Amino acid sequence: MMMPHSILVEPDSMGATAFIWLTDVGLHQVLKLDAVTGEVVLRLGEEKVPGKTQARLCKPSGVALYRGSQLELICDFFPILPLLLLQ
Repeated sequence: MMMPHSILVEPDSMGATAFIWLTDVGLHQVLKLDAVTGEVVLRLGEEKVPGKTQARLCKPSGVALYRGSQLELICDFFPILPLLLLQ
């Protein structure tokens, strides 16, 4: 992590912490970590390369989940970039 900005805890179906989502405004990335192992299981955005597309983020400041683990949107530096990546 370079400049972590926000954290979101994603519970499993039993309510225990399953994953941790982190945004990093310095890396221009969103990371999804396994809560038990700490392993990065998903990395969104190109490291240290800002942009305005789904592949390149610009200072992502938050994530929102919808109905469990479906990633609904990422709040980027200015725009809200809706992403429907996980289903």
